[in-house]
Amino acid sequence: MLTLEAQLRSSPEIQTQYQAVEAAGDDEMTWMEVTSKLQRDVCEQFGFGHGGAASLEVALGELRAAAPRHQDICLWQRLVQNKAKRGDLRKGEAIPNVTLHYLSPDDADGSNITDGNNDGAVALRDLTPADGRPLGVIALSYS
Repeated sequence: MLTLEAQLRSSPEIQTQYQAVEAAGDDEMTWMEVTSKLQRDVCEQFGFGHGGAASLEVALGELRAAAPRHQDICLWQRLVQNKAKRGDLRKGEAIPNVTLHYLSPDDADGSNITDGNNDGAVALRDLTPADGRPLGVIALSYS
């Protein structure tokens, strides 16, 4: 099942779906939904899901739990060690009160990250344009 999932994830069809949902910027459909459907399809191809929803959910859980243990097959597991989760913030909601800290390449070990009282930090709300234009935030993991 993991081998089939890996083959499908890298197929042109699924890669096109990933690109399309990311380009659309839609809160209703993301790469996670594409992957979830792909995984359901894989489980069904192996005969799960015909005995009821519970057996499909069990198979999905087993498939997902096996991926980190088999990084030789599941190449994407080498790229992300944490599990990405969809947050609660949606388009049009108020910006959360978050403090951003600047990190330079010289601070790679994190020892020089400033606290909220120093010049190296800013509140996310303070970056909102005063003229009403939207604020776009791109967040990445630095590890």
